[in-house]
Amino acid sequence: GSFPTAPSYTTIMSRPSHEVHLAIYDLSNGMARSLSAQFLGPQHVIDVLPHTALVVFGKEYFFGRGIEWCHPQEFRASRGIHPIEIQLLGHTT
Repeated sequence: GSFPTAPSYTTIMSRPSHEVHLAIYDLSNGMARSLSAQFLGPQHVIDVLPHTALVVFGKEYFFGRGIEWCHPQEFRASRGIHPIEIQLLGHTT
């Protein structure tokens, strides 16, 4: 049989580019800092309990019971948390 050919450079570059963001959450909702200082002492303070997700193509991808995805607003509303920071990682090609 015949093998498919790789897409040309022109085909790849004509595809729309999408921003890729890293959403960083604090699962403790700010409690990590105060509680860790109480239990571990002031020299061992933990700032946040991080959870990260990639946001691209209008979906938020994260690790839960394997790799999961949903709409960013659905993720935030269902867990009652919002990102403490969102970083632009780059663009798709």
